[in-house]
Amino acid sequence: MASAVENQGTESTESNEGAEGGGWMTSRQVAERLGLARVTVEMWRVRGKGPRYFKLGRSVRYARADVEAWVASCAIGGAA
Repeated sequence: MASAVENQGTESTESNEGAEGGGWMTSRQVAERLGLARVTVEMWRVRGKGPRYFKLGRSVRYARADVEAWVASCAIGGAA
């Protein structure tokens, strides 16, 4: 498993087209988008929290639209 985590550092920072044209994001990209450590996003995944993800072979990917929808669902209070 350590090699899979280490390999994330070599992934392209560009999202591949997919997820209905919105693009795919890696755990690292999700963490950067949210201003969190990558390990936080990974622990959320293990605990069944956070945005929906896809397991493509050994790779984990998040649809950009799912991440944005999840962020919007976390809003508390205020006028919408």
